[in-house]
Amino acid sequence: MKVLITGISGTGKSTVAKALAEQEYKTIDVDKVDGLCHWFHRETGVVVDYKAELNAEFVKSHAWLCDRKKLEQLISSNKTVLVFGMADNFNELEELFDKTILLQCSPEMFLDRIMQREDNEFGKHPEIQQLLLETYKEFECRAIKVGAVVVDASKHVDEVVNDIRKLL
Repeated sequence: MKVLITGISGTGKSTVAKALAEQEYKTIDVDKVDGLCHWFHRETGVVVDYKAELNAEFVKSHAWLCDRKKLEQLISSNKTVLVFGMADNFNELEELFDKTILLQCSPEMFLDRIMQREDNEFGKHPEIQQLLLETYKEFECRAIKVGAVVVDASKHVDEVVNDIRKLL
């Protein structure tokens, strides 16, 4: 079974991925696999090969895209694999998955988590937080419309993991 576990920044994707990996599940965090996702300029298609300043101007003019071929290679050799992340082109990749799970929590909670995390700077800039607030409802509604199963990510990580395991 191939499962995409997605959600807006700060919903706990990386934390849940780590917890499930510790339970012997094959997990892939798209933000942590070298070369799997890249920032691309929306007009030129050029890959960003420098450390980007993740402010609103940059995010509006660039897309965070997942390499389909690389992703297919990563998930093809495993019976059950859980892919965690969010990319601008996941709607084009959904067919690769048997199931999509949407991690969902309140805006106050995902913004608080973003500010507390130490391993990822995305979302700490106030302009990016405003963009997240403006777009998360549309993202979540679209995910649900195409069949994503919602998991309440406001719970303790152990409870979220148990909820996901019940869906596998």
